[in-house]
Amino acid sequence: MYEYPVHHISESFIPEAKSEAPTCLVVYRNNQDQVKFMEINPLTARLLHLLAEDTDLSGRDALLQIAAEMAHPDPEVIVQGGLSILEQLRQSEIILGTNNN
Repeated sequence: MYEYPVHHISESFIPEAKSEAPTCLVVYRNNQDQVKFMEINPLTARLLHLLAEDTDLSGRDALLQIAAEMAHPDPEVIVQGGLSILEQLRQSEIILGTNNN
């Protein structure tokens, strides 16, 4: 996580103040060996962190853990939204599969 929008910094744009929300980026290499960047939100960053930390953890279990950490009143809302995020990550070739059982 970055305090500045580092992916937008250039000769013509140098931020003068920190962003209100942290900037979370995924840098990855796809199957065509191209380096790509994707801006993600802190929830997605936490999801990727959990899945990288425990490769036996299913996507659904990681999402339930996040819902518990957030004390979300309806964990299934987090799970359903997260399954969509997992599919986007799979289609972008950031993750290989969506083990969401």
